[in-house]
Amino acid sequence: SKIAEGFVPQILAGGGRVVVRAKVKSLLVHKQRAIGVTMEDGTEIRADQVISSVGLRNSIKLLPQSPELTATNASFRKIATGTSASVGHLCLYVGLNKTSRELQLPRENHWKFPTIDHDANFDRFVADPSQPFPVLYFSYPSAKDPAWETNHPGTAAIDLVTLGKYEWFKPWEGTKVKARNDDYKAFKAQFQKRLEDELFKHLPQIREHVTHIELSTPLSTQHYCQYEEGEIYGLSHDPARFRNTGLRVSTPLKGYSLTGQDIITCGVMGALGSGVLTASSLLKRDCMGTLLREAQ
Repeated sequence: SKIAEGFVPQILAGGGRVVVRAKVKSLLVHKQRAIGVTMEDGTEIRADQVISSVGLRNSIKLLPQSPELTATNASFRKIATGTSASVGHLCLYVGLNKTSRELQLPRENHWKFPTIDHDANFDRFVADPSQPFPVLYFSYPSAKDPAWETNHPGTAAIDLVTLGKYEWFKPWEGTKVKARNDDYKAFKAQFQKRLEDELFKHLPQIREHVTHIELSTPLSTQHYCQYEEGEIYGLSHDPARFRNTGLRVSTPLKGYSLTGQDIITCGVMGALGSGVLTASSLLKRDCMGTLLREAQ
């Protein structure tokens, strides 16, 4: 949210507009060039350049399936060949009725692994989800945000993340968020209880101060982020992905560019870095050099 708070005023000051809950249905294409987008409600937005940050696979889905774009669609499919989705995740969201200071929550993230053989940990868990979690990532957003106590006095928040395969939750694919059946809730509750145990083992002082706790699954990511397999980090970060020379800002369709974590690497910094790269490509300027000089 802090990143958005920094960006949005600049977009508005430049004459731009920011909308939410506004789903793009498809690209508008004229004479082999992207000229805008069609929204789900039928609204057309015209633009000289269309930039997609929704990931390679979702960006390809936005292409119209018309005869004149057969070759273009084939070129996009070629770029996607050999790529796969990254793994999904489970996230335990925890609300507390004491401040980060009172609960002595750290500001840094904590990573916890069962052993140092990360590949074996992952393979064991994927084969049998009752095995120990291959990784636990503890994050403390309330402790990092200097405005938290002003905006949310007397409270704190924690996120606890681990891996979760989309295939485990596939039986409930297509069901509505917040309206899934008891089987789904029971299956999810097994993971939630185990994560709660790990949370209280790591931070015993918070046990009596939890006021809200809930678990998201890859289906949650699929719903809110529109990733087909609920993947947390877009494309899988394997050797094939980094050998893929087609993962770049420019695409086979003129006027259509890519940005986001599928261009450089995953996570917040990967996505932010790709934004600078996309701006540099379209403006034909060294935007990263400009940023580094201004930061000195």
